[in-house]
Amino acid sequence: MIAAAGRHPIRVPAGGVLRCGHPAAQPPERVRFTERMSAHPSPQAAVDGSAATVSSPEGEAVTPTGGGPVWAAARAARAWLDAANGNGDAELTCRILKLTEEAGEVAGAWIGLRGQNPRKGVTHTRDDVAAELADVAFTALVAIESLGLDARAVLDRCATKVHDRLAPADRPPS
Repeated sequence: MIAAAGRHPIRVPAGGVLRCGHPAAQPPERVRFTERMSAHPSPQAAVDGSAATVSSPEGEAVTPTGGGPVWAAARAARAWLDAANGNGDAELTCRILKLTEEAGEVAGAWIGLRGQNPRKGVTHTRDDVAAELADVAFTALVAIESLGLDARAVLDRCATKVHDRLAPADRPPS
């Protein structure tokens, strides 16, 4: 079976189940995911403001270049995910779909902030919502890096596009 993902088809195994993560991983279950993540601990970044050195799951040193801790961490996360799960179309699809999961967590935090569920009441703060929004932003940066693009350059182009759309009186100083 072939699932469309933009211009590049993704081959889905018989049975129509797309599995994300390491090719040898078992069906996705919370316990198995936790076990797999503990087998591949997150990269230990030594972020000094310009670059981070991390270890891949195989112990290889990965040193992303340029741009500060956010950009270095996005590159390091991409390198770590590539080493742990590969970087084929199915994995890229899962990284992009991860944005939807993170956006759902923002919605849940906002609902919790507003006390929308009478049974639970107010369960979140604005800081919780902001933290979830930051997760969305960071996940997007990792997805952009996973496309083989420089996330900082892509974000700069987006900010310039938005800035140029504003009426001159509404534009912040450049």
